[in-house]
Amino acid sequence: MAKPYALPNETQSTIASGNSFIRGTTTSLVLTDATLFDSGGGYIRIGDSTSYALMEYTGKSTNTLTGLTPCTLGKVVSAGDETKEWPELTVVSRPWAAEDAANLVSKSTYTAQSILQATSAATPAALTVDEQRVVGRITSGNITGLTAAQLKTLCAYLTDLVDDTTPQLGGDLDFNGKCAELDDTLGSDHTYSGITVKAAVGESVAFPDLLYFDLSEAEWKKADADQIGTMPCQGMALESKGDGEVCKILLMGFVRDDTWDWTVDDTVKVLYVSVTTGALSQTAVSGTGDYSQAVAMIRSADTIYFNPSLSLVKVA
Repeated sequence: MAKPYALPNETQSTIASGNSFIRGTTTSLVLTDATLFDSGGGYIRIGDSTSYALMEYTGKSTNTLTGLTPCTLGKVVSAGDETKEWPELTVVSRPWAAEDAANLVSKSTYTAQSILQATSAATPAALTVDEQRVVGRITSGNITGLTAAQLKTLCAYLTDLVDDTTPQLGGDLDFNGKCAELDDTLGSDHTYSGITVKAAVGESVAFPDLLYFDLSEAEWKKADADQIGTMPCQGMALESKGDGEVCKILLMGFVRDDTWDWTVDDTVKVLYVSVTTGALSQTAVSGTGDYSQAVAMIRSADTIYFNPSLSLVKVA
C-alpha cells in the first residue's frame, strides 16, 4: 500500500536533458526544477498527452526525486476536489494509524466553557473557566482561571487605594467641589489624621514634640515659650528622629497620645506652647518675657485638634 502523503500539488516540470524514464526500472528521476516538490515524498504523474504513469517517490535531493516506484494509490484528489482516476490501479483509502489516534483529543473531553490544558507533558485535559476569570499561571502554579485577587498579585496593581502606602499624583488634585475628610475618632495610641510635611530636623525630636522652623538653618526644632527665637510653633513631630534626619511633621489635624490626660472642661479647652521645650500646656504662660501661643483644642483626655495660631502675646 502506498504511503499516505499530503494532497499532490499541480506543479509541472520536465525531465532533465540526458535522463530517461522507464516505468518499473527507474528508481530516481532528475527534473529541470523540483523546487516545489515535497522533500518528504509524494506522487508524480509522468507522461505525455496520450499516456502516463503515476509514481510514488520517497525523497528529494536538489532536483532529483528518489525512491521511485509504481504507485498503488487508485485515486488522488487535488486541492480543487477534482478526482483523477488512474488505469490498472486499485482504489485504496488512508486509514488512521494507531499513533495518530493516540495523539487525538476527543471532542467529548470538552465541557461547556472549557479549553485544552496540560499540567505535565503529553497529558491534555479540559479546563473549565468560570465566570470573571482570566486564564493564566502564577508562580509555582498550574494553568488555571485566575481570580481578580490573583491578577492583582500577578500584575502588581491596586484594587483599593488603601493598599498604596506611598501614593503619588501626576498632577494637581481637583476636589470637584468636595472635601478632604479627616478622622477625629482616632482608634489607637500615637495615631493622627491631618496635613503633614516631611522635612529635616535640627535636633533629636520625638512624638509629639512641638516644633518651630529655624530660618537660618532651614530645619525644624523644638519650640519653647520663653525664647522668642524658638517661636512661633508651626508643627508637631509625629515620629522620633535625630539631628539632620527627615521627620514627618503635622501642620494641622487630629492627634492621639494615650500618655495625655487633659482636663475635659469647656472653660479650659485651649492648649498652649509650654516653657518646657517641645511640650504642650493646658495653662497659658505667665512669666515675664514669655510668649503665649494657642496651638490646639482639647477633644478628649487623650486627643487634640492641632491648628497653631501664629499670633504671639508677650507677657509683660
